[in-house]
Formats: sequence, structure tokens, C-alpha cells
Amino acid sequence: MTPGVPGHYWPTNLDDHERAAWLIDVVDSDPRRHTAPIIMPFADTDEALDALEDEFVRAFEIARAGGRRFGVKLLHAQDVGRGEESRIVAVVHEHRFVGGVCVNGCSDVEPVDGGEAAA
Repeated sequence: MTPGVPGHYWPTNLDDHERAAWLIDVVDSDPRRHTAPIIMPFADTDEALDALEDEFVRAFEIARAGGRRFGVKLLHAQDVGRGEESRIVAVVHEHRFVGGVCVNGCSDVEPVDGGEAAA
């Protein structure tokens, strides 16, 4: 988990568009870094894990299609406390590029001049 940033439990009772709106809301709830650790439900089979991944990807892509510049890092086997089993945590953040580097700690980069400069 990210110290000092509250985790948010993935909603299981929403459709893809509602999850996308929820995802935007939880990222925006961190006004300083626009970062949200999402605690995924425990999956006891590979099929259940694949289904969760599909749910997440669909909602994530809908949120991005609305113009948000989201990035994600998956952390496997995270201890979320309270005696619960280890889970996957998806840390979603909104890219903020300074000098071509995302200042929110990811490895994504973007050209600082629109990609037109000679190497």
C-alpha cells in the first residue's frame, strides 16, 4: 500500500460506466497527487482473477476515453491488513508530466516537444 494514501475497495455492484465514474472520483479525492490505491476483491481461482482483471480494464479504458491521462501499477500479493488475505492492489494515478517525466512516480515519459525534435 502507499503510505498515507487510503485504499479504496473495488466496487462489485456497479456496471462498467459506473465503475469508470467511481474510479475518476477516487483518483480526484487525492487533490495533491491524484493517486488512488484500489484494493481488488480476493480471487480464489484463475478464472475469478481473470474476470476481475477484465472488469478493471473495461472501467479503466472508459475513464481514459473520457480524456483522463491515467496510469496504473499493479502490486501483487499485498497485505491489506485487518487479517484479510493478500490481494492485488491497482494503484491508479493521473499522469502529470514535467520535462517529459511523470512526477507521480511512474516510469511513463512523453516527448517534451511533441516528438518533433531531432535526436
